[in-house]
Amino acid sequence: MTGRWYDRPGKPARQRPRDLPTHFALTDPRRFPDTLSFADAIPDGWGVIYRHFGAPDRARVAIGLSQLAETRGWVLLVANDPELALGCGAHGVHWPERQHQEAVRWRRSQRNSILTMSAHSGAAVRRAAQLGADAAFLSPVRQTASPGSGTPLGWLRAGTIARRSNLPVFALGGLTAHDAQHAWRLGFSGLGMISGVTG
Repeated sequence: MTGRWYDRPGKPARQRPRDLPTHFALTDPRRFPDTLSFADAIPDGWGVIYRHFGAPDRARVAIGLSQLAETRGWVLLVANDPELALGCGAHGVHWPERQHQEAVRWRRSQRNSILTMSAHSGAAVRRAAQLGADAAFLSPVRQTASPGSGTPLGWLRAGTIARRSNLPVFALGGLTAHDAQHAWRLGFSGLGMISGVTG
């Protein structure tokens, strides 16, 4: 197969949901190597962002998650891998902040797919809104075990960014489902979590 991924039509994405879930689980093969076992703890109706970090079994795992999404009512996004997202029939792609230009090209070619962006500042949230993203995941709100996650923004600063945005903003970083009410009060549309899923 030749050509760049954004020049190829690929498979159609799953039917776009009317609304994004308020809770997202992010996979992490470093902390939870068995992704499909980790997925057993994810409640029905949540969103799932599959992050494989180049794992050799990523295609098998993505297909497994796609099948689970069908039966569990998940919204499935694949992080930073548009080809895999198209191949497994995910709902869309979650892009890292540094891949902004690639996300712009993806949006132009895949208008019906969900596009979310990671963000670590108010400026990054504004860029995500300008490119037409469906949501931004702002992190880290709290201290997190993820390597290189940086200094936590804290609830007050992160909440200010969320309230000033016309884009749905999800809190991420050191959170559990118990933080949902607090996040909503501060202006977030929802939250994402990794270790908090199993807690």
